[in-house]
Amino acid sequence: MLAGKPRPLNVGTAKFATSSGGLCCTIFVIRSELERAVASFRLLWGSRNLELDSGVVLFGRSDDCQLCTDDPLVSRQHARFEISDNQAFVQDLGSRNGVEVNGERIFQRTSLHPGDRIKIGNQLLSFLFGRETGSWSEPPAPTRRFDALGVVGELSEKAIALGRIDEAERLIEGPFLQLTEDVKSGADIASAVVSKATELGIRLAATTLRAVWIDRLVLLYARLGRPWPADVIDALYDIIRKVNDIDRVALREYAGILRTKQLGPADKFLAGRIEGLDRQLGLP
Repeated sequence: MLAGKPRPLNVGTAKFATSSGGLCCTIFVIRSELERAVASFRLLWGSRNLELDSGVVLFGRSDDCQLCTDDPLVSRQHARFEISDNQAFVQDLGSRNGVEVNGERIFQRTSLHPGDRIKIGNQLLSFLFGRETGSWSEPPAPTRRFDALGVVGELSEKAIALGRIDEAERLIEGPFLQLTEDVKSGADIASAVVSKATELGIRLAATTLRAVWIDRLVLLYARLGRPWPADVIDALYDIIRKVNDIDRVALREYAGILRTKQLGPADKFLAGRIEGLDRQLGLP
C-alpha cells in the first residue's frame, strides 16, 4: 500500500451502471487545484471520457478511490495513476488480480504512452493525450455520456491513413470490447455509438483482412438482436472471401438469432443476406 495520502483533487462525480449491473460512483472530471485550462491526458473507460490533470488518482472498489467500480475482480485500492504535465504512470497496489498494460501484467511503476490499453479486473481503459483546446470553466454535466469510440475514431483513421494499422487497432479494441460488454449487460446504448463502432469495425476489417473484426461485429449485433445495416453487408460481401478463419459457427448463430425476431420486411431481407454470407464462405 502507499505511504501517506494522495494529494486532494477537485472532482466531479456521477452514477453509472457497471457491467455487473450495480451502481458505483465514478469520476467524470478530474481537476487539479490550479484549475489547468487544458488536461494533459485522459482515460477512455467504456463510454466515459475522463480528463486527467496533474496529481494522483486511485482506482478501486473503495469509495476513497477517485475512480470507483463495483467490479468484483477489482481490489478496494487496486491501482494508482500518477499524472504530471508530460508524464503518466500506473502502479499495481498489491492487488490480487493485477494490472495489465497492453496485455502484459506489470509488477512495478510503469510509464504510460498515448494508445496504451490498461486492464484492471474486467475494466478496460485506453490512455490518450488530453484535448488540445478547451477550458474547465464549463465542466460537462454529470449525466452526460461520452462516446469513447467517437473520440478515438478520428485518431484511428489518421493512424490508418499513415499506415500505422497496429496502432489503429490498439486504439479501437478496448472501447469496442467495452461497448459489446455494455450491450450484453443491458445498458442503454445510443444508436450513434453503435453506428460509430460498426463504421470503425468494418473499416478495420477491410483494411486488415483480419477475421477478428468480422467476428466482433457478429458478436455485437447478435447481442443487439438486429441485422447489420445494408452498407455493412455490402462491404462484407466484398471482403469476406479474402479473410481466413472467420467464425462460421458464430455467424450461423447470429443468423439463427435473427430468425427468432419479429422483423419487418426490410430487416428480413437484410437477415436473408446475412445467411447468404455463410453460403458465400462455403463456395470453393
